[in-house]
Amino acid sequence: MAALAALERLAEVIAKLDLSAYLDLLWLAALCVRSFEVVQEVLLVLHESRTAQQDVPAIEAYAHKHALAIVFDRAEEAADACPCDEQGRPRRQKTAPITAKLLSMPAPKGDEGAPADAEPEALSVPIRVMAHVRVDLSAPVRLHAHVRLKVASTPAHSTLPPAVVDAIVVRAGRGELVLDVLQPLPPEFADVDWHMYQAGGVVTSKAMLEAVRRLAVEGRGCCRFKDIICSDASVQAEGDAAGAAAVDDAELSLTSPLNDSQKAAVAATALGRMSLIWGPPGTGKTTVVVQILLRFLRLDPEARILMTASTHNAVDNVLERFVAENAKLGPLLDDEQILRAATEAARVHKALQKYTVDARLGGSLNEDPRLVQKAQRRVRDARIVFTTCTGASLGVLRKAEFDVVLIDEASQISEPAALIPLVKGCGTAVMVGDHVQLRPTVQAMGKALEFDRSLFERLYTGPLYQDMTKDMLEVQYRFSEAIAGFPSAEFYEGRLRTGNPVQAAAAIAKLALSAFPWPSAGPDGSIFPVAFVPCLAEEDYGRASKSNRGQADLVAHIVSLLREPRQPAPHPANGTAPSADAADATAAAAAATAELQASSIAALTPYARQVKLLGQTLPAGHGVVTSTIDGFQGREADVVVLSTVRSNAEGDLGFVEDARRLNVAWTRPKAGLVVVGDPRTLCRAPLWDRALRYCQEVVVRPPEVPETEKA
Repeated sequence: MAALAALERLAEVIAKLDLSAYLDLLWLAALCVRSFEVVQEVLLVLHESRTAQQDVPAIEAYAHKHALAIVFDRAEEAADACPCDEQGRPRRQKTAPITAKLLSMPAPKGDEGAPADAEPEALSVPIRVMAHVRVDLSAPVRLHAHVRLKVASTPAHSTLPPAVVDAIVVRAGRGELVLDVLQPLPPEFADVDWHMYQAGGVVTSKAMLEAVRRLAVEGRGCCRFKDIICSDASVQAEGDAAGAAAVDDAELSLTSPLNDSQKAAVAATALGRMSLIWGPPGTGKTTVVVQILLRFLRLDPEARILMTASTHNAVDNVLERFVAENAKLGPLLDDEQILRAATEAARVHKALQKYTVDARLGGSLNEDPRLVQKAQRRVRDARIVFTTCTGASLGVLRKAEFDVVLIDEASQISEPAALIPLVKGCGTAVMVGDHVQLRPTVQAMGKALEFDRSLFERLYTGPLYQDMTKDMLEVQYRFSEAIAGFPSAEFYEGRLRTGNPVQAAAAIAKLALSAFPWPSAGPDGSIFPVAFVPCLAEEDYGRASKSNRGQADLVAHIVSLLREPRQPAPHPANGTAPSADAADATAAAAAATAELQASSIAALTPYARQVKLLGQTLPAGHGVVTSTIDGFQGREADVVVLSTVRSNAEGDLGFVEDARRLNVAWTRPKAGLVVVGDPRTLCRAPLWDRALRYCQEVVVRPPEVPETEKA
């Protein structure tokens, strides 16, 4: 409390700090104030000291807001990973701390001698030490980790409590770590053993904070779209988006066929413009992204392009498609002009590792810093670089600048995360995303500060600005019109259409082979592929993560029915199949079984505890993927069985009520969707009431367990 009082007295001094110094102060507070209750107070006092000023420039107010969200999220993550008491001492952890010996090292001198993926510019001059640890650690300490060090063996005759300090891992090797310690070490630090507690990684948070700082300090010098990002009303556009006029295939020079909405989205992109493309599930986002990249390479032969996404897998998906389409053009670029940047080459798909910096150099930058200059030349010579959003701030890309930036899956990253690539000299930007699917995952306080709202969502749902376009991909190729109807009406403004009705009908026809009683769609024997199976079994109580045994048992039975072929109708004369047709019936059953076994099934649920229960309950050998809805975003299966879990007298749905979560679950299946739940609880929420009205109800009961088996 004394520290808080001192901070309040220093409010005037804090208010006069330049922005960079203030952001450094915020960052150090988030790392070094270990009690979460205290760090919240400290961060708020610091923030209020700045925002109490009169006439704060819009760009600085923007920086204050997002910087506070970043450091709050980092502090809360550290508190979860390494909880500490009010005095800042780590509490007893689930896993034992690592024992380490510390040795002094020369102080860091900027970038001199730093590895390619070292921390960005130091906030202050830290104390650099070498930590020796066991080489067989069960949970290795990774590069860019935030660690907390506590004296494990107090020296003799010491009257002071054991010291606790914070540090960042700036180099990680086998049995050795190089740490930048953020607080003074006791004189005897090399003579005692230390316990090391892991408090999460800092690389993304630090990169986001640096991006916010750069946008605020350099403005349009680092990003042409600074005014749009900061919602400057003076650059708002009048009327509708200045979209592209109709453009034929020859003018677009397409290497793959596109539908009309895809062509419009590609044509709307232009040099000097920010383009937002809303891509619902199954609408061919990757195809569009690749055509846009090729378009920019043709429009400006000198332009350097940075292609980013939220995950390595998403980056590799685009790179793989880009390489294939590039080859159709002669190729347009040589392999040497295409670069895949990753601080850990192992994170890159094996088939694409030849494009990594390490592969081009024949060695690892992490293990041989002498390769850095060669790597930087490779980056300068590349026309297009593929990396994650965070990766754009690391290693050889730290100081690289790009003319064009494209962000795929832009709705799945926080706003400051999108700034990381955008502040690298960007003069043309394209963001592709779906803001009605799940938002980025952040800590609780981050949600209160809207840290989970993406830049894509804010701009797409906000006013139109000059040099900005908004387009939507309107044709999906994943599922049938029957599945698409509900999400189109509820989430996609009624604009989502189905592009392959014949293929979708064939997928639905395969569903009819199974023993599951799909509802009828009409007298022609066709089926409706969206079923609701009521289950009144109550959820368990007393735990944060929920489960429902009755629903798990019912899902297991439904999966069995989906894998079994439907029995042939009995012969009308004697109640048996005609003997003459026995061979044909056997062959048909075998073919149906093969079809059903080949189909993919996903059992989804909102709760991790139900995922575990489903894994224990589902029949072995049925090849069913079990996952939370959140974990299955971006994936698909032929049939999805959704266990909603919640069933209680209060009608409490928890986060099952979240519209985005329902949208994700509904848009995963390619052929059929089975929803299992308690209508009495679900229908308390208007959205779920409409969802169940859209489904057709079927009754399925698990077979009775014989008394002998119960015993």
